[in-house]
Amino acid sequence: MMSIQKRNPHSALPHSTQPFFALPHTTPLHHLLLPLFLFILALPACTDLSEFDRTQVQSAMLDSLVTTTESMNVDMTLFRDQQAQLRIRATKATTYQSSMRKEIEFKGPVSISLFDADSTSATATSGRAVYHEQKGEFELFDDVQIQAEKERHLQSDYLKWIEKEDRILSPEFVIIITPTDSISGYGFSGTIDLSEYTITQPRGRVLID
Repeated sequence: MMSIQKRNPHSALPHSTQPFFALPHTTPLHHLLLPLFLFILALPACTDLSEFDRTQVQSAMLDSLVTTTESMNVDMTLFRDQQAQLRIRATKATTYQSSMRKEIEFKGPVSISLFDADSTSATATSGRAVYHEQKGEFELFDDVQIQAEKERHLQSDYLKWIEKEDRILSPEFVIIITPTDSISGYGFSGTIDLSEYTITQPRGRVLID
Protein backbone atom coordinates (compact mmCIF):
# COMPACT_ATOMS: atom_id res chain seq x y z
CA MET A 1 0.00 0.00 0.00
CA MET A 2 1.15 3.54 -0.57
CA SER A 3 1.49 6.45 1.78
CA ILE A 4 2.65 10.06 1.58
CA GLN A 5 4.05 11.35 4.85
CA LYS A 6 4.18 15.11 4.34
CA ARG A 7 1.26 16.86 6.06
CA ASN A 8 -0.09 20.35 5.64
CA PRO A 9 -1.09 22.28 8.80
CA HIS A 10 -4.80 22.42 9.54
CA SER A 11 -6.39 25.63 8.44
CA ALA A 12 -8.73 27.35 10.81
CA LEU A 13 -12.39 27.31 10.02
CA PRO A 14 -13.91 30.70 9.12
CA HIS A 15 -15.65 32.32 12.08
CA SER A 16 -18.87 34.18 11.48
CA THR A 17 -19.53 37.34 13.41
CA GLN A 18 -23.28 37.09 12.77
CA PRO A 19 -25.46 35.68 15.55
CA PHE A 20 -26.74 32.14 15.07
CA PHE A 21 -30.35 33.17 15.57
CA ALA A 22 -31.63 36.74 15.66
CA LEU A 23 -35.17 37.99 16.09
CA PRO A 24 -36.59 41.24 14.72
CA HIS A 25 -37.40 43.77 17.45
CA THR A 26 -40.96 44.01 16.14
CA THR A 27 -41.84 40.29 16.50
CA PRO A 28 -45.03 39.92 18.60
CA LEU A 29 -44.69 37.59 21.57
CA HIS A 30 -47.60 35.32 20.63
CA HIS A 31 -45.88 34.57 17.28
CA LEU A 32 -43.01 32.96 19.19
CA LEU A 33 -45.00 30.72 21.51
CA LEU A 34 -46.11 28.12 18.94
CA PRO A 35 -42.62 27.42 17.49
CA LEU A 36 -41.21 27.25 21.03
CA PHE A 37 -43.91 24.77 22.08
CA LEU A 38 -43.27 22.56 19.04
CA PHE A 39 -39.54 22.63 19.70
CA ILE A 40 -40.05 21.43 23.29
CA LEU A 41 -42.28 18.55 22.09
CA ALA A 42 -39.75 17.45 19.48
CA LEU A 43 -36.72 17.61 21.79
CA PRO A 44 -37.19 14.20 23.49
CA ALA A 45 -37.61 12.47 20.12
CA CYS A 46 -34.35 13.99 18.88
CA THR A 47 -32.36 12.92 21.92
CA ASP A 48 -33.77 9.37 22.06
CA LEU A 49 -31.30 7.77 19.61
CA SER A 50 -30.87 4.03 19.32
CA GLU A 51 -27.44 2.40 19.66
CA PHE A 52 -27.37 1.88 15.89
CA ASP A 53 -28.11 5.58 15.30
CA ARG A 54 -25.34 6.60 17.70
CA THR A 55 -22.88 4.33 15.89
CA GLN A 56 -23.88 5.78 12.52
CA VAL A 57 -23.51 9.34 13.79
CA GLN A 58 -20.09 8.61 15.31
CA SER A 59 -18.90 6.96 12.09
CA ALA A 60 -20.04 9.94 10.04
CA MET A 61 -18.31 12.36 12.41
CA LEU A 62 -15.06 10.38 12.30
CA ASP A 63 -15.19 10.10 8.52
CA SER A 64 -15.63 13.88 8.28
CA LEU A 65 -12.27 14.47 9.99
CA VAL A 66 -10.15 14.21 6.86
CA THR A 67 -6.44 14.97 6.68
CA THR A 68 -5.28 16.29 3.30
CA THR A 69 -1.71 16.09 2.00
CA GLU A 70 -0.49 17.41 -1.36
CA SER A 71 2.65 16.56 -3.34
CA MET A 72 3.84 17.95 -6.66
CA ASN A 73 5.71 16.24 -9.52
CA VAL A 74 5.13 12.77 -8.10
CA ASP A 75 7.34 9.87 -9.19
CA MET A 76 6.98 6.81 -6.96
CA THR A 77 7.65 3.09 -7.33
CA LEU A 78 5.67 0.53 -5.33
CA PHE A 79 7.24 -2.79 -4.37
CA ARG A 80 5.75 -6.17 -3.49
CA ASP A 81 7.95 -9.02 -2.18
CA GLN A 82 11.02 -6.84 -2.87
CA GLN A 83 10.10 -6.53 -6.54
CA ALA A 84 8.85 -3.43 -8.30
CA GLN A 85 5.14 -3.77 -8.99
CA LEU A 86 4.24 -0.41 -10.52
CA ARG A 87 5.53 3.11 -11.06
CA ILE A 88 3.28 6.16 -10.84
CA ARG A 89 4.12 9.57 -12.26
CA ALA A 90 1.79 12.56 -12.00
CA THR A 91 1.84 16.32 -11.87
CA LYS A 92 0.05 16.39 -8.51
CA ALA A 93 -1.04 13.90 -5.84
CA THR A 94 -3.53 14.67 -3.07
CA THR A 95 -4.03 12.21 -0.21
CA TYR A 96 -7.35 12.20 1.67
CA GLN A 97 -7.15 10.21 4.90
CA SER A 98 -9.60 9.61 7.72
CA SER A 99 -10.20 6.83 10.23
CA MET A 100 -12.54 5.14 7.75
CA ARG A 101 -10.81 5.49 4.39
CA LYS A 102 -7.73 6.59 2.48
CA GLU A 103 -7.70 7.78 -1.12
CA ILE A 104 -5.00 9.31 -3.30
CA GLU A 105 -6.01 11.44 -6.27
CA PHE A 106 -3.45 11.88 -9.05
CA LYS A 107 -3.81 14.68 -11.57
CA GLY A 108 -2.10 14.63 -14.86
CA PRO A 109 -0.97 13.79 -17.05
CA VAL A 110 -0.86 10.51 -15.08
CA SER A 111 1.29 7.54 -16.09
CA ILE A 112 1.11 4.12 -14.38
CA SER A 113 3.58 1.44 -15.48
CA LEU A 114 3.10 -2.16 -14.34
CA PHE A 115 6.03 -4.53 -14.11
CA ASP A 116 6.13 -8.27 -14.78
CA ALA A 117 9.45 -9.68 -13.53
CA ASP A 118 11.94 -7.01 -14.68
CA SER A 119 10.06 -5.78 -17.73
CA THR A 120 7.09 -3.46 -18.23
CA SER A 121 3.96 -5.46 -19.04
CA ALA A 122 1.69 -2.45 -19.62
CA THR A 123 1.55 1.33 -19.24
CA ALA A 124 -1.68 3.21 -18.56
CA THR A 125 -2.04 6.96 -19.06
CA SER A 126 -4.96 9.24 -18.18
CA GLY A 127 -5.86 12.78 -17.23
CA ARG A 128 -6.75 11.80 -13.65
CA ALA A 129 -6.59 8.72 -11.41
CA VAL A 130 -7.83 7.79 -7.93
CA TYR A 131 -6.36 5.01 -5.77
CA HIS A 132 -8.67 3.49 -3.12
CA GLU A 133 -6.29 1.93 -0.62
CA GLN A 134 -8.80 -0.18 1.37
CA LYS A 135 -10.20 -1.73 -1.81
CA GLY A 136 -6.89 -1.94 -3.65
CA GLU A 137 -8.44 -0.35 -6.75
CA PHE A 138 -7.39 2.29 -9.26
CA GLU A 139 -9.91 4.38 -11.18
CA LEU A 140 -8.66 6.17 -14.30
CA PHE A 141 -10.54 9.05 -15.92
CA ASP A 142 -10.26 11.25 -19.04
CA ASP A 143 -8.54 9.97 -22.18
CA VAL A 144 -7.51 6.61 -20.70
CA GLN A 145 -5.04 4.65 -22.80
CA ILE A 146 -3.23 1.38 -22.16
CA GLN A 147 -0.21 0.31 -24.17
CA ALA A 148 0.59 -3.38 -23.57
CA GLU A 149 3.10 -5.83 -24.94
CA LYS A 150 2.79 -7.26 -28.46
CA GLU A 151 1.39 -3.94 -29.74
CA ARG A 152 -1.93 -4.21 -27.93
CA HIS A 153 -3.65 -0.88 -27.27
CA LEU A 154 -6.85 0.20 -25.44
CA GLN A 155 -8.66 3.55 -25.45
CA SER A 156 -11.56 4.66 -23.21
CA ASP A 157 -12.79 7.52 -21.02
CA TYR A 158 -12.92 5.42 -17.84
CA LEU A 159 -11.20 2.32 -16.50
CA LYS A 160 -11.06 0.50 -13.17
CA TRP A 161 -8.11 -1.72 -12.23
CA ILE A 162 -8.75 -4.26 -9.44
CA GLU A 163 -5.29 -4.86 -8.05
CA LYS A 164 -5.81 -8.18 -6.24
CA GLU A 165 -7.50 -9.74 -9.29
CA ASP A 166 -5.17 -8.06 -11.79
CA ARG A 167 -8.16 -7.25 -13.97
CA ILE A 168 -9.43 -4.08 -15.63
CA LEU A 169 -13.08 -3.17 -16.18
CA SER A 170 -15.00 -0.46 -18.01
CA PRO A 171 -18.73 0.01 -18.62
CA GLU A 172 -17.86 2.89 -20.98
CA PHE A 173 -17.10 2.71 -24.69
CA VAL A 174 -13.69 1.12 -25.41
CA ILE A 175 -11.56 0.55 -28.48
CA ILE A 176 -8.97 -2.24 -28.57
CA ILE A 177 -6.37 -2.33 -31.32
CA THR A 178 -4.04 -5.28 -31.96
CA PRO A 179 -1.72 -6.05 -34.90
CA THR A 180 -4.45 -8.22 -36.47
CA ASP A 181 -7.75 -6.49 -35.70
CA SER A 182 -9.64 -3.67 -33.99
CA ILE A 183 -12.79 -4.08 -31.87
CA SER A 184 -14.99 -1.58 -30.03
CA GLY A 185 -17.99 -1.73 -27.71
CA TYR A 186 -19.26 -1.54 -24.14
CA GLY A 187 -18.89 -3.78 -21.09
CA PHE A 188 -15.15 -4.48 -21.19
CA SER A 189 -13.41 -6.90 -18.82
CA GLY A 190 -9.90 -8.23 -19.24
CA THR A 191 -6.33 -8.59 -18.02
CA ILE A 192 -4.07 -5.59 -17.68
CA ASP A 193 -1.78 -6.81 -20.50
CA LEU A 194 -4.83 -7.22 -22.81
CA SER A 195 -3.93 -10.85 -23.50
CA GLU A 196 -7.47 -11.90 -22.49
CA TYR A 197 -10.64 -9.81 -22.59
CA THR A 198 -14.37 -9.83 -23.30
CA ILE A 199 -16.75 -7.11 -24.55
CA THR A 200 -20.39 -7.83 -23.75
CA GLN A 201 -21.80 -5.30 -26.23
CA PRO A 202 -19.52 -5.19 -29.30
CA ARG A 203 -20.20 -2.41 -31.78
CA GLY A 204 -17.74 -3.20 -34.55
CA ARG A 205 -14.72 -5.23 -35.58
CA VAL A 206 -12.18 -4.53 -38.29
CA LEU A 207 -9.56 -7.02 -39.50
CA ILE A 208 -6.14 -5.53 -40.21
CA ASP A 209 -4.06 -7.04 -42.99
